[in-house]
Amino acid sequence: MTPQNLMLLHLSTPKLSIGCPILDDCLGGGIPCNSITELVGESGYGKTQLCLQLTTTPAYLKRRSEMFFNISGTLKGLANKFGLAVVVTNQVVDFIGPHDGVTRVRLGNLESLNTSGRRVSPALGLAWAHCINSRVFLARHEQSIGVNIRNAPSTTICSQTHRTFHLVFAPHLAYASAEFVIRK
Repeated sequence: MTPQNLMLLHLSTPKLSIGCPILDDCLGGGIPCNSITELVGESGYGKTQLCLQLTTTPAYLKRRSEMFFNISGTLKGLANKFGLAVVVTNQVVDFIGPHDGVTRVRLGNLESLNTSGRRVSPALGLAWAHCINSRVFLARHEQSIGVNIRNAPSTTICSQTHRTFHLVFAPHLAYASAEFVIRK
């Protein structure tokens, strides 16, 4: 294959729109299909937001549930074949809806998921929830505490992070939760 053919191949490849014309233009029309594109950046710089944006494009929504079942089936097959424990991660998004449970949707053993003072929901939604066996929700909240430091003229306010592990659902276990600490 010549470099010229490679350039032409890229032009004819179908693209997945990011949903932002400026970013799509930077990518020559969107993210190329039938290839792997890596997003690199520091924590909090927008990688997850771009990925979530991709999951809401019309082209993606059509195939989303089917893809979830195929992916989870493949992962379960590998877990069974090799005796593996497969762990996947799922971002949360702010829950938008009534706070009084009008929809009557329960997230396993919890009425709702709350972290950092916000009500949240797993980003991959209900279709993905039907593909997994167990769900663990990790939450955190900040607590301000006053600390008296010897010889300091006033109380110093410090922030303390509390992290909680919630076993939301598992076919073989009852609900459980515990606080945990991440140490450096």
